Amino acid sequence: MFITGTVKVSPKLGVVSDWSKSSFKYQVEDGSTTDHISAFWDVMPTLAELTDCSFPFDIDGISLLSTLMNKGLQKERDYLYWEFHGAGGRLALREGDWKLVVLNAKSEGKQKIELYNLADDFRETNNLSEVEQGREKKMYDKMKKARVESETFPFYSN
Repeated sequence: MFITGTVKVSPKLGVVSDWSKSSFKYQVEDGSTTDHISAFWDVMPTLAELTDCSFPFDIDGISLLSTLMNKGLQKERDYLYWEFHGAGGRLALREGDWKLVVLNAKSEGKQKIELYNLADDFRETNNLSEVEQGREKKMYDKMKKARVESETFPFYSN
């Protein structure tokens, strides 16, 4: 997954690994693929599980080791939420094939909401916010509940 200043996320971005011929105890099967939706914050818990480490604090990420090893059930999440502080502030929520984006999030009255069905439009060119108003409202409400202001990186005060 790749996030840019426009809050575009590449749903087709792959992860490349070459563990197949290593002496490492975890081996990724050659040519394996997955449709599992993940985010950058899943890397740390994955590496922690690989190295048998634990955290003294809670984190949002989940380990992807089950997916990488193609063993056991992969923990899933209901949605992904992220924000970008630049360019007037941008928020996004991904739920299944749907992605909601709020542009100019820091500007009261100037916000623009976009909604995309990534299964049909992974390049995010067809904004469905007018057509799918019920879905937009439901996802927007979920986004508001998911959002937690950070004392370290305040979103609305900078």
